[in-house]
Amino acid sequence: MYWQVVLSGNGGHGLGLAGELLARAAGLQRGLYAVQTQSYGARARGGCSQSTVIISSQEILYPFVEQPDLLLALSQRGYERNYPLMRGGLVVYDQEAVRVGTRGGQAVEYKGYNLLRAAREIGDEIFVSVLSLGIITALTGKIGPEDMEEILRERISGPRQEQNLAAYHQGLATGKV
Repeated sequence: MYWQVVLSGNGGHGLGLAGELLARAAGLQRGLYAVQTQSYGARARGGCSQSTVIISSQEILYPFVEQPDLLLALSQRGYERNYPLMRGGLVVYDQEAVRVGTRGGQAVEYKGYNLLRAAREIGDEIFVSVLSLGIITALTGKIGPEDMEEILRERISGPRQEQNLAAYHQGLATGKV
């Protein structure tokens, strides 16, 4: 297995945390290696933000995503920057923030959801990242749902833990539909 993931959106969406959680959950599964990188603009909220994850059954020698197998697009700019790199795979996107279109004839599957709206209903847009991880977990089967939940419980504590777990479970349920 060699799975390349790009999580893209804006600052304040929690994408750095989401990438870390995805990489750590992969590490829980026997025999998998993972690497995570992130980049963001100068603005803490609202500017461009991106986290990339590679999960592999073999050692990862180059830590940067070249051809994403999965793209999470929470902003139009993130979609436009990363979609041309795809040669197949899955685009999970926010239907209200992103207008998708096909270019170059890539065999890409699209799954659109009202991700940011659902996160606001949970309590804050920051929950969009964990909500999206639930959807990605359900759609792809690459990460065990229990592994992701275990990492969530370890990494997030305090009053936000229950909201994050609720967001994750809502994402799992949404992705299974």
